[in-house]
Amino acid sequence: MVRRKTALSNFEIGRIYSKLRWINVILLTAYLPIIIIAVLEKEDLSGIIVGILLYFMAVIEQINYFHIRLSYEKVNGGLLVIEPLKKLFTGTGKRSQLRKDIDTYLKG
Repeated sequence: MVRRKTALSNFEIGRIYSKLRWINVILLTAYLPIIIIAVLEKEDLSGIIVGILLYFMAVIEQINYFHIRLSYEKVNGGLLVIEPLKKLFTGTGKRSQLRKDIDTYLKG
């Protein structure tokens, strides 16, 4: 694409990721019963803990990519953790670029 100097427009990117966003939500939702079954079946606790941690990381990435940008905040070379979470819960965070592209697509 770079050599041919063609790229997807923000509208096309929004169209693609609008659908992928919902596929991701479906996959995240489908994983919840698996966690519940693993707990009820008294599976290995370390596996359950790892599964839950990975699930929470996937939820955070869903928010980071498709809603509010949570990453890349630095002060004096160190990454901030608490500040992005404050912005998430107060609703003052910057919209992610994918979210902006999705909004462009949805507005038509």
